[in-house]
Amino acid sequence: MIDQRETELARHAKLWLRPRIGTEAALVGGMIRVIWDESLEDNEFLNEHADNIQEFRNSIIREFDLANVERLTGVSREDVQAAARLFAEERPGAILYALETLPRQLYEECSRALVNLALVTGNIGRRSSGLYPLFTGANEQGARDVGCVPDSLPGHRQVDDERNRQRVSRAWDADIPSSPGIGIRELAGAVDSGLVKAVHVIGDSPNFTNGELGDFRTALD
Repeated sequence: MIDQRETELARHAKLWLRPRIGTEAALVGGMIRVIWDESLEDNEFLNEHADNIQEFRNSIIREFDLANVERLTGVSREDVQAAARLFAEERPGAILYALETLPRQLYEECSRALVNLALVTGNIGRRSSGLYPLFTGANEQGARDVGCVPDSLPGHRQVDDERNRQRVSRAWDADIPSSPGIGIRELAGAVDSGLVKAVHVIGDSPNFTNGELGDFRTALD
């Protein structure tokens, strides 16, 4: 378990790592480095499903010296090694992750690091393996699945793809716009500029999306 906070899960974890906030990706990179160093990777899976394996391995070795990982994250080398061995050896393994403790600019970096960890250990596409993002809010995953986001249609189909629009258009018997809508993080600015004239909010508050309480209300005023 990787979390600075003591949660219910911490009491059940074999190993609880508490890196400094913002260094989670470096910690996962250190785990991948240990897996390479100790030959714990799933070579059969990598050879069949991954590209540029040697380049990736070289980048991990170059970027994630364990002494630097320990200094940066505050997690001891021994704990990094123990976590890497635990995840690599006890297969299949699933990664359940949430990103609410991270600055938004680190979301992609941490997500990529976790995907790489799953790839290196062969924990994708197998029973009881995989990555499972735990979104904030009530059923955010379901909202994404049915297309309640500005750039996607139901089934995570991108709205700027003509084939996707045609498929959904036939099912709905309606025309589908070809350009993405405005996301909630851009909504306050769009209201303030006059691009958006009216907003109907149901069961949520856009004030809490970007951490700056009140900017949306100010835009409406």
